Amino acid sequence: MSATRLHIAFSESFAGSLIKALKQADRDDRVVCLPDDLSFGPINPPEPRVRSRWVLDELSVALGDEEWLTAATANFWTAALSTSAPRTVWFSRRGARELAGFFEFAWRLPVPSGVDVLEFDKEEVTYRWADGRTGTAMAKGLAAIQAPYFVAKRFWDRAKPLDRAAWEHYPRLWTGLRTDDAPLRIVDERGLVSAPLTHFDELLVSCASDDWRRIARVLGTAIAKIDEGPFIQPSELVLVSRIGALIDAGRLDGRGDLSQMHRSEVRLPAAVRAARS
Repeated sequence: MSATRLHIAFSESFAGSLIKALKQADRDDRVVCLPDDLSFGPINPPEPRVRSRWVLDELSVALGDEEWLTAATANFWTAALSTSAPRTVWFSRRGARELAGFFEFAWRLPVPSGVDVLEFDKEEVTYRWADGRTGTAMAKGLAAIQAPYFVAKRFWDRAKPLDRAAWEHYPRLWTGLRTDDAPLRIVDERGLVSAPLTHFDELLVSCASDDWRRIARVLGTAIAKIDEGPFIQPSELVLVSRIGALIDAGRLDGRGDLSQMHRSEVRLPAAVRAARS
């Protein structure tokens, strides 16, 4: 009897869809997911306690229970690096979080044997809503695909063995990114690259106007513009934190409870508004 296959994911939303798909396909495979998003914050090394404190200091948000994150991350790596079962690693080449997680996996992997890889790029997917309507959309990441589609297309059959050349190449890329230890890692035509924390500032300012707008609206507009592009970028936590930083820097005016994006507003500062009139 063959061993149960272990599927390795780097996004909770994708992991949830994959678990549902495997159950629908009557497979008893296991799924483990890295609970941390390595597309932002310190990664040299990606120690959960250090990362949690960085997020609190730099982004002014709590990453979650520090003890739980530390334990859950350790449990993930114990399972992901175990050789007791065949493994399939899933990631999107267009997603910052999934690429960063995969690179760390490849960096830690002692040997490539027993590991299959599914490198997702993009795919036109047909969606069906509860009211019966259907529509198509281009999915750039695994998290955008619903469980029934995974089953219908048997995505797990697309995985291929991780070859030695790739296994040696990915850690070299990650070593460079670890050495940079930049606040952000984004995806562009070159692949996963280091970026400053201010990378999305101009985009956020461009989504504000002379009139007061709720922060949630500005954030949603910025996310929509990012989504129009070919890549999936770091978490919206980064964008939310940068709105606060832009207010502190005087590049945006803010009012209301800034800790609540639906109860606070921003606009362009007076000097900018005057220059336009």
